[in-house]
Amino acid sequence: MSMTAVIPSVYDSVGVMEEQWLMEDWSPEVFPFATELPPYDALPLPETLEDFCTPERPIRYRNEIALWVFWKLRKERKTEDAGQLDQFFDRMPLDIIFAIFDFLHPLDLYHLARTTKSLRSILTNRASMSSWKNSYNQEPSMPRCPECVPELRWANILFGPSRCERCDTHCTSTYITLARRLCGFCVGIETITRYELDQIHGDFDWSLVPQPWVLHSDLFSRCYYYDRKPVEAIANEYRRLTDAVRENPETQAEFDEFVQRQHAIGTAHKEDTTRCIELLEEALQGAETENTARYETLATQIKKRLRSLGFVNSDFDGAKGNFSLADFDCLARIHRLTKKAFKRTHLAIGHYLVAERELRKKKEREDLVESRRKVVDEVYSKYREHCVPATWAYHPPAYTIQTWEPFATLISDPSDLPLVEAKCVEGVKSLPGLVAEWTFNKINQLASLLPKFQRNDPTSSEWSIQDLELATAVFHCLGSRRSANMNGRCLIGWDGAGSHSRCGALKSWYDNRVHFNERGYTAALSLVEVLELDPKKTTAKEMDHQNDRFLCQNCPGPDRKAYAWRDAIRHYLDAPDHGVHKLDLPPSWILLTPEAAADIRRQEGVDPHYHEKSWCCNLCPEHWHVSVKRAEAIIHHIQAPVPNIHFIFFNSSTYTYQQYVKFQEDLKAKYRCARCPESVRLYPMRALLGHLRDKHQVTQAQAVADDDWTEVERIIRRTPGPKSSQAEGDIGDGDST
Repeated sequence: MSMTAVIPSVYDSVGVMEEQWLMEDWSPEVFPFATELPPYDALPLPETLEDFCTPERPIRYRNEIALWVFWKLRKERKTEDAGQLDQFFDRMPLDIIFAIFDFLHPLDLYHLARTTKSLRSILTNRASMSSWKNSYNQEPSMPRCPECVPELRWANILFGPSRCERCDTHCTSTYITLARRLCGFCVGIETITRYELDQIHGDFDWSLVPQPWVLHSDLFSRCYYYDRKPVEAIANEYRRLTDAVRENPETQAEFDEFVQRQHAIGTAHKEDTTRCIELLEEALQGAETENTARYETLATQIKKRLRSLGFVNSDFDGAKGNFSLADFDCLARIHRLTKKAFKRTHLAIGHYLVAERELRKKKEREDLVESRRKVVDEVYSKYREHCVPATWAYHPPAYTIQTWEPFATLISDPSDLPLVEAKCVEGVKSLPGLVAEWTFNKINQLASLLPKFQRNDPTSSEWSIQDLELATAVFHCLGSRRSANMNGRCLIGWDGAGSHSRCGALKSWYDNRVHFNERGYTAALSLVEVLELDPKKTTAKEMDHQNDRFLCQNCPGPDRKAYAWRDAIRHYLDAPDHGVHKLDLPPSWILLTPEAAADIRRQEGVDPHYHEKSWCCNLCPEHWHVSVKRAEAIIHHIQAPVPNIHFIFFNSSTYTYQQYVKFQEDLKAKYRCARCPESVRLYPMRALLGHLRDKHQVTQAQAVADDDWTEVERIIRRTPGPKSSQAEGDIGDGDST
C-alpha cells in the first residue's frame, strides 16, 4: 500500500507565515546556506500519524521522513502541562538546558524550536551548535548534517513542512544536495543546470560536484539541478587552478588537494544520501505495516457489528475490496470505532453492502433454482432410461419438461428448501401423457410448415403424420449452420426433424423449432421427378429402399461424384457454400441405372455409420449412457438381428459423410462379366478382356458377346433443363429421354 494513500501530511493544521524569519545569531555571511524556520506555533503535538491530515490540504504534499520519525518517537508521549513550558525554561539555567539538549533527538530539537519564542532563540543561537551536533551524532541512522549547512536548516529539510522556500506553495521536491525545498517553478530560477554551466565554463570535471538527489514525497531520484553560487564557485576555482597548473606546474599539488577535497565532499554526500534513502524506505515500510494492522483491526470490528445487522462475509468481500481505506474515504480518520464513527461508516458504505447483499440473495436464489432443475433433469433422465430406446431421440428436451406442471411449480417454489426426487413422483406419473401431447403438437407444427400442394389432400386444413413421411418434407435447423452440429442442416421427415427437436440451439433462438427448407424441398422434388414417381405419395422409406445413385449436372465434368438421394440433397444445400456451383442454379440430376448404381455401391464400401459409436440396443437400456459401434450393440445373442428392431442408430451431433465415388465418364466402364453372375462390377473393355483371360482362361479371340460379357447402360435419364445438352456432351451413353 502506498504511503500516499494512508499517511497524512505533517503540520497540515499549522499555518505558515508569509514573511521569512532569520536565525538570530547566524549571519548569512558566515552561513550562506542559512534559511528561515517556520513561524511560531504553540499548538500541542499530535498523538498519531493520522492527526496530521486535514481536508484542506492534498495528501500528496507531505514529508515522509518527518512522519516516520515523529510516529516512532512520539507515539506514546502525552502533551501535559501545556502553556507552562516558557516559565519552566525561563527559570532553568542554560547549562542544564544545553545538557538536556545533548540527549534529545534532532526531531525533538526541531519541535522545541517551533514551540516557544524563548526556545527558538536558544536553539538558533551559536551556543547551541554543539547540542545539534551531539544530537545528530547520537543517531547513526539519521543523515549527517553537511559542513556548509546549519544544523537547524538541515533539520528543517528533514522534518519541515513540504512548502517551497521561495514562494511558500505546496511542493513535494526536497533537493538534498542543495539543502533546499523548491517547487518546480522556483527550482528553475534558483538553480543552474549542467547544460547552462557547460555553456558558461566550457569543459568541466563533474566528478568534483556531488550528484544532486531529489526527494519526491515517497521516492528518491537523481536530478540535474545544481545550486548556482556553490557550483559556479567550484567551477571558477577549478578553472583558476587548471590555468595555474598550465602556467606553473609547481601548483599541481594545490590542484590535487582541491580535487581530493571535492571528492571527499562528494563521498560524504553520497553516504548522507544513502542514509536518507534508507530512512525513507524504513518510514514507508514501517508506516505501511502499522497502518495495515490498524486497518485490519478496524475492518474486523466493523464486520462484527455489520454481522449483527444481517450481513455475511460474502457481502464484505464484494463491497469495495474488503473495506480498503483507499476506497472508503470516511474510514481514513477513524482511529477508534465509536458509535458515532460506526454510524458515519455505515452511512458511507451501507449502500454498497446492501447492493452486495441483494446480489448475494439473487445468486443464492439462482443457484437454488438451478439445483432444482438438475433434480428434475435427473428424474426425467431416469424416466427416459426405462422407455423403449427407439423413442429416446424423440422425447422432448429437458428444458421443455421444466416448463410443465407440476415441475414448473416445484422449481419456482418461493421457499428456500431444496428439491428432492420424492416430490417429483406425481410429475413422473403424468409424463407419458404430457410427452404424447407434446409429440402430437410437434408433429402438427412441423406438418403446418409444409406447403399445401405437398400434402396428400391439399384442400384439407388438417395435417397428418403421413405428410411428414414424404421424401420432400425437408427441414433444417438454423442453429446448426452456425455450429459444429452438421446433422441439422438437412432433416428429412419426422425421423430427422423429430429427433433434432432436442438441439440446444433451439432452446432460446430460432423460434424454438426447426424450419422448412425450401432449397432442400426443391432438390428432393427434382430427385423424385427424375425417378418418375409421385411427389405426393413417395415416402422417404421408399427412396431409401430403391437406393439409387445420382449425378449432379450442375457440377463440372468429367468426373462427377455419385450420391445417394439424401446425400444429393445435402450436396445441393452445401455446394454454394463450398463454391462448387452458384446458389441460383436449380437442381439438375442424372439417374444411373441399377447396374451402375450397384457398381457405385460396391466401390463405396461399408456404410461409415457402422463404425460410429452411435448405436444402441433397442431391447434394453444397456447403452443409455454411452453409445457403441454397430457390432457392439448386438448383445442378446440374436441369430439374425434386424435393424430398428433389435438395435438402432442414435443420431449424434455430427454427420459422417460417405466416401463418394467418382463416376468415371471417360473410361466408358459399361461392360459386365457374364461368367461372374454374382459380381456387380463394371469394366472398361480392356480391363474386361484381362479379367476373362486371367480368371476364366478366355482369350480375346474366344470372347463372345452375351456369353462372356454384356454391355450395360449406365444412365437412365436426366432432369430436363438447360444442363441436359452439356451433360450429353460429357456423357454420351444412356437414354436422354
